[in-house]
Amino acid sequence: MDLIEKFIRQVSYKFPKGYPDMNNEQDVQLLNTLLEGLDINLNKQEKKEKPDYDSEILNLLTTLSDEEAKKKVITFLNKVNKKEDKIEDKIEDNLEKQLKSKGFNEGMTEYILLLSSKYEIEDELKDYLKSNKLLSLKDLGKKGNLYKKIETKTNFPDGFIKRIINYTPSEGNKALGIGEIALALFFNAKKLEVGDIKINGKTIEIKGTEARFPSKSGKGRSGDISDIYDELGKKYPNIVLKLKQSSLSNYIKLIAEQDPKILDFINDKLNIIYPKTDDIKVTLEDPNIDINKKYVASYVKSYPGNNYYMLMSRDSSDYNIYSGDELINAVEKGDVTFLGKVSKSNSYPQLDI
Repeated sequence: MDLIEKFIRQVSYKFPKGYPDMNNEQDVQLLNTLLEGLDINLNKQEKKEKPDYDSEILNLLTTLSDEEAKKKVITFLNKVNKKEDKIEDKIEDNLEKQLKSKGFNEGMTEYILLLSSKYEIEDELKDYLKSNKLLSLKDLGKKGNLYKKIETKTNFPDGFIKRIINYTPSEGNKALGIGEIALALFFNAKKLEVGDIKINGKTIEIKGTEARFPSKSGKGRSGDISDIYDELGKKYPNIVLKLKQSSLSNYIKLIAEQDPKILDFINDKLNIIYPKTDDIKVTLEDPNIDINKKYVASYVKSYPGNNYYMLMSRDSSDYNIYSGDELINAVEKGDVTFLGKVSKSNSYPQLDI
């Protein structure tokens, strides 16, 4: 069964007749669109010359004088063909079950099946998934490059690995991050909710380039921080007018020169925006770092079930892994940074990886 045939079986339900009618322009366009996702162009498919084994067998059969022997050979060949078809169907069925057991939904499973067929590695992938060679949390380490980790420890084609790493489908209106599918597939792991993977029993939340650490309140990017700006505008109109839409840390520095007690007001307000961070105080030494620390600490403490956080570059797949406390400390040291600062329109700045 070749790639195209397997593909047709997988997506037949999308066509009105249950199969693509090549005389129907809409069916042909839909088929081409679906195939483009796998870098397959029907118009550019090369026809491979295959040995005409059927003709050779028939020629050999004509040389047999024993009719009974001919019948036995033909019966045997028919059995072999049927057996091969059943084996291929069984392999695909087993692989599909293995993928779904890792938490992949229908669309993710279909994509991986088609991609493994494109690279002709269905058997290898099936055997790998049921083996004891699945990569572990220890293989992942504390930092590295996801592609290199997988490439050096498995025998899968480079193209297959790269496509899996960069595969970021949507689930429940949320897009998965780079590497999320790869971690669930190549490691002793299972995909949980969007952004979460369980490897060797440990829950890892993956945060990619431009990811945020949003509040559970669901109040959007600004949260309640606009309230702070409104109150500062009433108390210190000249300073607020001068700074306009500046970052909160800039406001704090300038206002504190006139009124050092402003820090008490700021901390009280930020404790509401970033719950569970009363122990972390914003100071004049580096208010931006202090605010970022409260921002991340609030998220970490709101999700105690996360054992680790994996921060991964969208462009390179380089990553660092932290426990919750390690992540908070990395923010304090400036090892983890953000695009922009907390401001009136943004309580939850994006990761700069």
